[in-house]
Amino acid sequence: MVYEQAPLPYKSLEPHYDDRTLDVHYNKHHKAYIDKVNAALKEVGMEDKALEYVLGHLDEVPEAKRQFIANNGGGAWNHSFFWKCMAPESERGEMSPELRAAIERDFGDFKTFMTGFADAAATQFGSGWAWLVIDPATKKLSIMKTLNQATPINEGKFKPLLTIDVWEHAYYLLHMSNRPGWIKTFGHNLVNWNFVNAEFAKFQ
Repeated sequence: MVYEQAPLPYKSLEPHYDDRTLDVHYNKHHKAYIDKVNAALKEVGMEDKALEYVLGHLDEVPEAKRQFIANNGGGAWNHSFFWKCMAPESERGEMSPELRAAIERDFGDFKTFMTGFADAAATQFGSGWAWLVIDPATKKLSIMKTLNQATPINEGKFKPLLTIDVWEHAYYLLHMSNRPGWIKTFGHNLVNWNFVNAEFAKFQ
């Protein structure tokens, strides 16, 4: 089962995410993760396993290749999910009443959630990700952050609903070292609520 790089779900996110960064991020960084994890899975005889399964069962990966597959598999999976978390303004939609109610239940209100999500992204030391996740067993929402290319599905019980990439290559060409500027732009101008709503609905 070769893990394929799906086409981007849009041609451009200008002016909020520049075309040059999108091209380099997708065609260079993301593609490299996919190529490397596919080669590694074939090497260890796990090419018939879905990538999400492998990342959730890393104890089944031979120890010599475990970290390599975790890093590159996480990079491949995280980016595939990340692209779907963004959309042009005309396609972003609005948060569903059901998701809003869950956010108000677990965070108090939408503003508190957004502040917490932004803070998680801003305070992730070095490279990594911030996430809105759900525990399917309890339906509880929470915010988490992961280092480098770690992913919530490594933890087993969490399913991601939304993520922001805070590796510098995700935003440097437009925002330079201004990570807070990138986080604000993402939160206010790029989140694809139609996608987040659909992911949330899977667990209701």
